[in-house]
Amino acid sequence: LRHLAIHVHRSNDPPLGAYVQSILQLAPSLTKLEIRSQSPMRDIQLELLELLRGLRDLRHVVVPMYFLTGEIMAELSRTPRLETIELAAPIEGGIGDSRDVATFQPVFTTRRPFPALRRLALAAHLQHASRFLLDNSAPRDISSLYLYVLAIDNPPVLNQFLGVLATRFKPLTEVHLDFVLGPGSPIVPPPPPPTARPSVPTLRPLLSP
Repeated sequence: LRHLAIHVHRSNDPPLGAYVQSILQLAPSLTKLEIRSQSPMRDIQLELLELLRGLRDLRHVVVPMYFLTGEIMAELSRTPRLETIELAAPIEGGIGDSRDVATFQPVFTTRRPFPALRRLALAAHLQHASRFLLDNSAPRDISSLYLYVLAIDNPPVLNQFLGVLATRFKPLTEVHLDFVLGPGSPIVPPPPPPTARPSVPTLRPLLSP
């Protein structure tokens, strides 16, 4: 068995931990894992950390939008062959709870995190994403980045984020910034005036040769 899709929720009968152990016993060599859940990550994170810790042959992971907490990212960073981290379509995989990723600050303890990662997707505030990508332990060889932005930010913050990508991620050929507001996204009326919205100068880091 190389590809497995699971639906996860907090359970006492049978315990979620027992379910995780059965997966590790029956399919220890999975290369693709899809996780679907309507639960917040904080309710099931300990068991999912145990699951990821036992699946060291993974190459592709698909998780709900708000499941990539700092702890989950740190655990995935130790997976030697992991090439793709993908966010599931919300209608299929659930989304989790945005509060679980409101503060995104993974701490890496391995000498070379994400040694094989090429495609990365995550949900975070722009400032937190910039801080993560500026870290010396961040994956440097990614060719595709998808960022679901938790809240609309001002142009200088977006410009800084794009500058980080332009200066530190030379192999990057695809960048997707998703500003589509979800039901829980903060909205502050009225909208900013045109002069306070992103413009061509905001995007200039991506346009530089």
